[in-house]
Amino acid sequence: MSYTNQITDSNMSASEPGEVSRKSDFLSLPPEIRNEIYSLLVVSPKPIRICSPRSKHQIKKTINPSNFCQLLCVNKQINAESAMMFYAVNTFTIGNGPFGSKSITNLHAFQAFIKRVPANHLGGIRRVDIELFTRRWTRSLNAFCFGTLTDAKDLHSIARTLTKHFKSLEVVNFSYEVDGPFWYGHQNWPRLTGAPLTRELTKILRTLLKNGTLVSIGAYSVGDVDMKAAVDEILKSTPAAEPILKILPLDP
Repeated sequence: MSYTNQITDSNMSASEPGEVSRKSDFLSLPPEIRNEIYSLLVVSPKPIRICSPRSKHQIKKTINPSNFCQLLCVNKQINAESAMMFYAVNTFTIGNGPFGSKSITNLHAFQAFIKRVPANHLGGIRRVDIELFTRRWTRSLNAFCFGTLTDAKDLHSIARTLTKHFKSLEVVNFSYEVDGPFWYGHQNWPRLTGAPLTRELTKILRTLLKNGTLVSIGAYSVGDVDMKAAVDEILKSTPAAEPILKILPLDP
């Protein structure tokens, strides 16, 4: 069901009783027309990356607020309608990068996002990209590894939170980012590979599958991160998950 079907004339009662006689011409438009106008202002051409919040000093340096932020300040009804669309139609990118980074997706940022965004808006989010931050342990471009068990625990936390709060989630796609150039010759550095890694990835995917609204989980394998092995492990016991779990081709 498209988002445009969710805002109906019943939403118009959201204004305060004393405001009825002062409704703007915009709010007298049919909901479908208002949605078309909102889409010009709130739909992001790229996924919205969830990084750690900036300091108050950095926020004050923002001179020109976005069209979306200005739209939220018009009145209560426009705020409610445009915010619902913003969270429902955009893709949000989260990840397990360096904790507290203001430019890279990370668990601290995701936790702050959950605390700040109202529950009904979190429940309207439909598309999420999850960035798995891997490490390159040799100079080979394909020698990616998952890092440590801590990295896996961070992803477990993200998967549990998505299942708990994102009640309308339909699509989750995994992507990969390299944290640092490479581990300068530390081929024996502790890292999660083989069966232990497959076991952790399987747990993460099983947690996501608990969300009954999901229609697609997309992932691909790279280096030591063998998502296909995790998917195959799940399908052994849960063949009904096959239409949801998809192994994506690598980008050319």
